[in-house]
Amino acid sequence: MKEDLKEALRLMFSQSESEPQKVHLTELKRLLPYARQQWKNILVASILLIISSLISLPIPYLTMVVIDDVLLGDQDVTLFVLLILIMAGLHIGETIFSFLTDYLFTVINQRVMARIQKDVFSRILRLPFSFFNKSQSGYLLGRMGEVSELKVIFSDSLVMELINVLQFVVILVILFHLNWQLTLVSLLTLPIVFVVLKYSYRGLSPTSGELMETAAEVSSHMEESFSGIEVIKSFGTEARASDELTEKLDTFVHKGIIQSMLFTIFGESSNLIITLGLLFILLVSGFQIMAGVFTIGGYLAFVGYVGMMYATLVSIASFGVTIQPTLVALSRILEFFELTTEHEGRGNETLNYIGGEIQFNGVSFSYDGNKKAVDNVTFTIRPREKVAIVGPNGAGKSTLIQLLLGLQLPQEGSILIDGQDITRVKLSSLREKIGIISQNIFLFNDTVKNNIVYSNPNISDQGIEKVIRELEITDFVENLPQGLNTIIGERGVRLSGGQKQLLAFIRTTLKKPSILLLDEATSAIDQTTEEKIEKIIKGQYQENTVIIIAHKSRLIKIADKRVILDKGEIVRIEDRNGVYSS
Repeated sequence: MKEDLKEALRLMFSQSESEPQKVHLTELKRLLPYARQQWKNILVASILLIISSLISLPIPYLTMVVIDDVLLGDQDVTLFVLLILIMAGLHIGETIFSFLTDYLFTVINQRVMARIQKDVFSRILRLPFSFFNKSQSGYLLGRMGEVSELKVIFSDSLVMELINVLQFVVILVILFHLNWQLTLVSLLTLPIVFVVLKYSYRGLSPTSGELMETAAEVSSHMEESFSGIEVIKSFGTEARASDELTEKLDTFVHKGIIQSMLFTIFGESSNLIITLGLLFILLVSGFQIMAGVFTIGGYLAFVGYVGMMYATLVSIASFGVTIQPTLVALSRILEFFELTTEHEGRGNETLNYIGGEIQFNGVSFSYDGNKKAVDNVTFTIRPREKVAIVGPNGAGKSTLIQLLLGLQLPQEGSILIDGQDITRVKLSSLREKIGIISQNIFLFNDTVKNNIVYSNPNISDQGIEKVIRELEITDFVENLPQGLNTIIGERGVRLSGGQKQLLAFIRTTLKKPSILLLDEATSAIDQTTEEKIEKIIKGQYQENTVIIIAHKSRLIKIADKRVILDKGEIVRIEDRNGVYSS
């Protein structure tokens, strides 16, 4: 505790700390569309909040009347009961309006948070493939979780702060009316509260950012460990994985304690200042009561209003502290919207597909800006031609596929499909013409049927069965425990490698692509399944342009042409008989 307290105090009082993070007005405007969608609910909820906040204002004054004018005065029973009923009605009204206010702001909050999460998720999905190469999925999930920090903005907090300012002024007027001397005494605590606020505010912003970043790293480590559980178990490194998580959790816990301590220092300091202020008011008012210049009822009313004033004051002051994690989260979330999506900088043409001729003209690309993954690659694939691109690991084969799919952009040269530069074509138009089956098939933890129809959700059961018959792989479905309704498990763990590839072929065929890409699609399957795939290509994809990426595969022999790559360059191009061709 001693070290945590020292760290919290260092953050509060260190002059070397940067200024607290601020969100510019232009960034706050980014949230206005979400507010406009809920403007009716926000308006009604704000009106109800104003009513529920102001309805309790007369209660301390009525308490003074009950004590001074009734109980210690003429003891009018009728007036006494009437005043009690009025105060009870005010309390009941406040409860009803508060309930309605909470309900409406909950509706607003949940709907807006869901919309923001959807928009952030959609934005991340539209970022370039290179972004995902550098970002772990668990880390991105952690960053997505930061959206929940924005709920303060769309709760009653912001409206309440505006009401608090108005309420503070009204209460101050009432207090001066009741006892101007005591009011001046009560205001002496204000500068002290704001000094505490200033120093708490200084340390909280950087701590909140570090806490969110650490939380994202923890999420990343856990997701990576679960995804790689087979490797962890096969090497017996469960303890190491747990120890690595412990290190990250220790940092997360430490930052969380510091943040909590900063909140606590402000809260408890404010409470102490207010308590001492109330005791000082009691001291001064006690002398006034004994001197006969102030009444007990007046004191109780005054303390009631002072309590309200202090509550509004602390709320206004603490809002600057509690809003810091929200502002930091907003700034971090808006970072995703500042990144360039893969759609920006591209043309808006529709791909006018004719026969599937593909031209690589002097194409070069580097992932790191230094070493070229492909260098001045030039070759042509004629319509309906079957072409194998072969070469050792790192030769640049998969890079060519990424470039053709628009996952990466050529840094030099161009790629044409039927004469159209693909960088001028909308990605949706480009990718709807291309089907890809890779070595690592991603499958959802769902039924075989739902994985199959992912590429064409509107197809009927009869359509699925027809494609399976045409592919001549009905035995694939028949061998599944529940047929098409078989749950395949996360990433398809309940299917063999061959079953995954056949499922991928069904899914891709349902898409009806014009160009088929096979990226090491047969590297991890048995000979029987490979023979089935060869038969599918010769049959169903006879009229399609097909590109086969492989090291060694029987599929290479069905290619009309082979492009041999090494170190990103074309070594030679040969026909199926091994004869050099241009």
